[in-house]
This record gives sequence, C-alpha cells and structure tokens, in this order.
Amino acid sequence: MVKVTADGKIVFLSTHLGRIYDLYLADGDQVRRLTDRTVFAYDLAPDGRQLIFLSDEEGERRLYHLDLETSVETPLPSEVTNPMAVAWSPQGDRIAVAANVKGDADLFLINPEGRFLSVIAATDADETDPAWA
Repeated sequence: MVKVTADGKIVFLSTHLGRIYDLYLADGDQVRRLTDRTVFAYDLAPDGRQLIFLSDEEGERRLYHLDLETSVETPLPSEVTNPMAVAWSPQGDRIAVAANVKGDADLFLINPEGRFLSVIAATDADETDPAWA
C-alpha cells in the first residue's frame, strides 16, 4: 500500500528488514522509518501531515496516531477493539474502522482522537475494507 502526501512525500509499507511490515516515508532524498512498531494497515489524513495506523506490538491490535512532522506517536483510546483496517474521511473529521468486535468484522466510525462515533455496518457478513466515496 502506497500513499502520497500533499507535498509529494511517499508513505509505504515494506518487509525488507524481515519483519511483517514496517512503515516508511520517502521524500526524494531519503527514506525514513516512521515507527518501530509492526504496521498492518494505515491511512493518511487528507492534510498529509498525519496518519493513523494499526499495530499489535503489545499483544492486541490497536490504533495509533502519528504526526509526520514531529514523529510523535500516540495510541488511540478507542472503544473499537480488534481493528483490521482504517480509512480517513476526505474531510479529515472521521475515520472508518473495520473491526472484529463480536466475532465478525463490522464497520465503525471514530474521530481522529479515537472516540467512538457510530456503527456504520453490523451484518452477518464480514465488512473488512472501509472506503469513502
């Protein structure tokens, strides 16, 4: 998965160090690893200055916020457990999260600080790939 920031930097996942996935930022001159955590999914904010990513380094899957300018990484205190995929809204005010909360994958909305907003879809089918139109 590759994303491009508003100023042309490239964010991408790589397995070249032998880990499952590492998250990097390339700016044309250098490539910088963004976090020491293994990253399973991520999405770039519309402003291109921050992202949200999913890791399970601490034994359970959880979401983290990463400021690309300061490199400050913050775990999100989300009520949505076992996240699997994320998609930041085009307006930047909401994040759709696919999560296995009750035995199957459903879709939820949280705000960028991790606060639960609503359930988008909770059916018997697995909703695993959130996206915005």
